[in-house]
Amino acid sequence: MRVVVASGATRPLGALVHAANLAAALSADGLEVHRFAVADPANHLVDHDPAVTRVPAIDDDGNADPDALASAIAAHLDGVVDVGHAEDPVAAEALFALRDTGRVRAVVVSVHHLEAAPGVEAERRVQQSLSGADAVVCCSQWWADRVEREFTVAPLVIPDGVDITRFAGVPVDRHDAGRRFGWDDRPTILALGGVQPRKGSRVLLEAFARARARLGPDALLVIAGIGERREFHAVWQEDADRLGVRIVTDPADLAGADVLELGVVANDDMPYLYRACDALVTPSTREGFGLVALEAAASGIPNVLSDLPVFAEHFTDEQSCLTVPAGDSGSLAFGIVRAVRETAVRAHVIAGARTVVAGLTWQDCARGYAGVYARALATAVG
Repeated sequence: MRVVVASGATRPLGALVHAANLAAALSADGLEVHRFAVADPANHLVDHDPAVTRVPAIDDDGNADPDALASAIAAHLDGVVDVGHAEDPVAAEALFALRDTGRVRAVVVSVHHLEAAPGVEAERRVQQSLSGADAVVCCSQWWADRVEREFTVAPLVIPDGVDITRFAGVPVDRHDAGRRFGWDDRPTILALGGVQPRKGSRVLLEAFARARARLGPDALLVIAGIGERREFHAVWQEDADRLGVRIVTDPADLAGADVLELGVVANDDMPYLYRACDALVTPSTREGFGLVALEAAASGIPNVLSDLPVFAEHFTDEQSCLTVPAGDSGSLAFGIVRAVRETAVRAHVIAGARTVVAGLTWQDCARGYAGVYARALATAVG
């Protein structure tokens, strides 16, 4: 079977991680897979990946025009593609155009999450991508139920996976990993996704300010990834000033700092980053799946998660994670302290999380999608 996996946007990063790992797992299972994505010099998941064909972004939002994406796919591939897999509505529109001209037989669309306020044009694209697909797949049941309620489309559910060997097999210990990034053995909390509203960044900052005395005077909060709104970041910085929290952006300036904004971390360095930290904290108000929680679990560090349904589909409070109410800085501070300082709790949730990730691999994800591709193709050509 010949498959194209296409991404028409550089955000969210979780969708790009999904595309990269799914394409690799499908190829390992013998499918002929070609991956296309928007070019983005700042994004190691695209421009530093030799397995992806890069398409120049041409608008202010960093999205490729669907026509440009369709043209790039048609130009790079001879003949007919069996299945086009769209990771977002822009990619779906491009693949629909190729289907209309007979270059793609069937189109499968993944829905990672729905934007809170996408705007009229984005809403049109979402509606079109769902109604026009030969099959729709969500990575969580919660989002599948929401898509069905709002768009009267019944998606299939295929969870994301995690490369357990990659994250569990880091050949350094906590000390050496911490030294690699510059904070050595300082008690270190990790948050991923940059500074942005849906990641609960303001609540996290307040919780960390409350927890740091119990974590130790040299406790450090590391935030990796790219935020989305400059206005929000300015408010977040004002919070830091009010709380007496010193933020730096250069690991060389860590002396006397409380928070490090690490920015983009190279894909090859991510397993080392997890190993260099003592817990992953994800106080989000909205997530599509929560792939980083799986990666942290595979890395052997505990998760402190907000009480979102997508997390609860795989993680259980006090068994495989610590769960706190979204938006509650006091509960979050207490959860952070427990995850780092309470040895028995820490060991228990780490062990429970290993059981969770054992049943969620990219190979399982790829086989699920291969089945969806086969059914969609049979329906489209039959």
